[in-house]
Amino acid sequence: MPLSSGSPDPMTQSINADSSLNMYIGANHRWNIAGGTNEHFQGAIDDLRIYNRALTSDEISALSNPESLAQADLDQTVPVTVLNVNNLLVADAGSNQPVRTGDTVYLDGGGSADPDDDELTYSWTIVPPLPAGGTATLSDVNTVTPSFIPDVEGAYQVQLVVSDFIGPGEPDTVTITAASAADVAEVMIVDAADTIDDLPSSGVTTSGNQNALGNFLAQAINAIQADDIETAIEKLEKALERTDGCTLRGEADGNGPARDWITDDPDCAAQNEAHELLTDAIDLLTP
Repeated sequence: MPLSSGSPDPMTQSINADSSLNMYIGANHRWNIAGGTNEHFQGAIDDLRIYNRALTSDEISALSNPESLAQADLDQTVPVTVLNVNNLLVADAGSNQPVRTGDTVYLDGGGSADPDDDELTYSWTIVPPLPAGGTATLSDVNTVTPSFIPDVEGAYQVQLVVSDFIGPGEPDTVTITAASAADVAEVMIVDAADTIDDLPSSGVTTSGNQNALGNFLAQAINAIQADDIETAIEKLEKALERTDGCTLRGEADGNGPARDWITDDPDCAAQNEAHELLTDAIDLLTP
């Protein structure tokens, strides 16, 4: 790759390189490979030299000979400094979620990032195949928050690819599972039970109260499976009464008949999570 003619003195040049893309070799970026035409160069580069003049045919031939290469005039080469390597993009399609069939699903790629702080563009697609009989399509596919309506029950795989001015990064996929209202409510109750069960002893009033919350939720699940929705809602409301202080009043309810059983939670994270899941489950089950 001649840089200039005349003086053989080395000179430092800079190349902006993207570590995730190919660096093509040749003036037209193409090679005519035996057995094929117009192909990109295939292979690995273990020694890169840039010369400040055009090499003769004898010099080019010598460079293909390892013994001659060791004796080559290194004063003819130019040091190369690689700058501004484009760091890998991070696509984040959000968390997997259960939804009621027929409800609008809002996706969120806001967790995606470019370590170089370049502006990102977004491209969302539903990965085929759709659940049998499904015809769902995405809206606003080039925005951070597209949406779609799952029209039949089943799992929908949605893929997000983010790009910067160099090109696209690796995709990320989220799974949206559409089901009946009762099935989705049951998943939410299980998630709430896991949140409560994972609390340390310091996060609840007593271990007995922690177990009682778990029992309310287990009874609600049993009622759903028995198609006794009225009892399921009753059990969920009993659990909700013991986890509502943070949401309704900004802090856990203290001593008294309505004392919360999730208490030592300074930022209300655990109580708010459980309360939201239980509230959503009740909404799904309520006619």
